[in-house]
Amino acid sequence: MACNEKAAGQKVAILEREGMSIMKKMLVLSVMAACLLAPVALAQTPAACTGAVAPAYNNCYTVPVDSCMSMDRAVAYFVAPPGGTGELSWLADLLGEDAAILLGLQCEIADINGAGELPAPNGMLDAFEFGLIEEVLNNPGTYSSLGAWTGQLADQMQYNYQQLWTTGMNNLVFSQLPMLWGMLTSILAGEGITVPPYATCSEAINTVFPDLMKLLAEYGLIGDTDTLAALVEVGGLLALCDILAQGSCLVTDLHAELVAGFPTKLAPTGDADGDGVTNITEYNNVMAQQKAAPAGVECYVDAALNPALNGTEECGAEPPCAATSVPSMITIAAGQAIDITGNAGCLTGGTITWTWTHSVKGVIGGSGSRLLVTNVDTSYNGTITGLADDGTKATAVTPAIPITVYASAPLAGGLGLGLLAGVCALGGALSIRRKR
Repeated sequence: MACNEKAAGQKVAILEREGMSIMKKMLVLSVMAACLLAPVALAQTPAACTGAVAPAYNNCYTVPVDSCMSMDRAVAYFVAPPGGTGELSWLADLLGEDAAILLGLQCEIADINGAGELPAPNGMLDAFEFGLIEEVLNNPGTYSSLGAWTGQLADQMQYNYQQLWTTGMNNLVFSQLPMLWGMLTSILAGEGITVPPYATCSEAINTVFPDLMKLLAEYGLIGDTDTLAALVEVGGLLALCDILAQGSCLVTDLHAELVAGFPTKLAPTGDADGDGVTNITEYNNVMAQQKAAPAGVECYVDAALNPALNGTEECGAEPPCAATSVPSMITIAAGQAIDITGNAGCLTGGTITWTWTHSVKGVIGGSGSRLLVTNVDTSYNGTITGLADDGTKATAVTPAIPITVYASAPLAGGLGLGLLAGVCALGGALSIRRKR
């Protein structure tokens, strides 16, 4: 509900039309009175956030951003013991079946920003979508090679949060609820809903509402049509719209025009790293490895922000660097030895273990940087590749080395050249003799 006389007059008319309980009518009227007594222009552009610190409910978001923590903490407040702490379970009771949307904001299962009536999935768990955003927010400058949007993300997050928080939600938290708590408690008691003392709930209120505004600010950054629609609906629940009277909100209703985002980079059909593979494709590739939230989030973020990865790699693996000092090809005779030594100087982790793989025979040799196979035969024709692992999921790989083994000594090598020289010499002698 907007805090002005025109809005109050409109709500009185609604009360006359709606078949509301006396208790709810009293609550709406009390909120109107509080609005008429409160300052009108509460929402304003906050000061710059340089050096902003806690409390978290100030007008600036701070890093590190951790949406999984925020989601699970909010749900715990909304759920009565033993499933949660229950300080705000009365609010879930007040919301009725719509509370399912807020209760679904659990890190492991949340997916509420799809098409249709909420909670509607879009096929990507929200923790993964938020994880991508937070990786860029929490590591400024790291991903600048992916484009200007990475440098603009923090400012846009700040703007989104401030717009959502200062539109009226901060007034609800710090002004209206404390002022109306006693009346709220007695009125909702008539509806069979028990509200604890304000002192019991204040910390939860001062935490969960800013947390949820930050989550909505991140939804705004995703920016596609379905996600913005979800933002508006969740915002309406938190503004207690349509609860006390159809068309009324305790504070100014939130709307999509308050925020802006980067849908071509952050939406499911976007492509954050510009590798030509959409975010949802890389997400599905990671999920095919059965890596759910929160463990799989890191794997998805690695793939979504690295053009060299697409989510099909071993979860958590870094793209391999190039091992060096190996021959470009090996040509030998049967009975001789294959002797290769790799150099994985590009790895900086712990003890390096090598795996040498033949294209036909599979893994051969030991785990050292030198591969020595003696007395080979023609079954070794093919290619050999070396893979070095330093134990930190970083790897180095050699090029595939073509191996050619002749059943007898080839004319072009070693003994063959000697034979050829002998034949040539003999041919020359014979020729000279013929000339005589």
